[in-house]
Amino acid sequence: MVEFFQGVLSNLFGEVIFALVAATMGLAILWWRNRYHRISNVAKGPMTSSPDGSRAAFVSGGDIWVSGVKGLTNITNHPGEDVRPVWSNDNKFLAFTTDRDNDWEIYVVNIKTGKHVRLTTTPGPEKVVGWNADGDLLISYGTGTAVIIKQERIEKETK
Repeated sequence: MVEFFQGVLSNLFGEVIFALVAATMGLAILWWRNRYHRISNVAKGPMTSSPDGSRAAFVSGGDIWVSGVKGLTNITNHPGEDVRPVWSNDNKFLAFTTDRDNDWEIYVVNIKTGKHVRLTTTPGPEKVVGWNADGDLLISYGTGTAVIIKQERIEKETK
């Protein structure tokens, strides 16, 4: 089965483009100026639209990229593999999993300031489950344990 993800992207000139990504095929189809454009190997994995629909995040080349009306930005630009971006409900943060410290850990980045903060330090794989209605981040550990990182901590550490 092919999964499709859609969102709003922009080109280098800031023009808004509608994108449809067939994630299982590694294929991105862009609708721009009433024409389809196929760009292969743009995104690895799903494109994740922000809750307000104004931006999209995707993984390419081991980094997480965000696209919106202001253009395309590499927000992680760091050695290591950054994967599985998850938007906060208020569009302010992206949580993601990375192996940049030689172990799969959870980081969060403030979209406005660009500051990255490591949230987990335990050995073993962790993954972002999502954000709750209060804006807190839910993380699952490989052991089956889950923790909540309060929004206040994330806001304070990423200013």
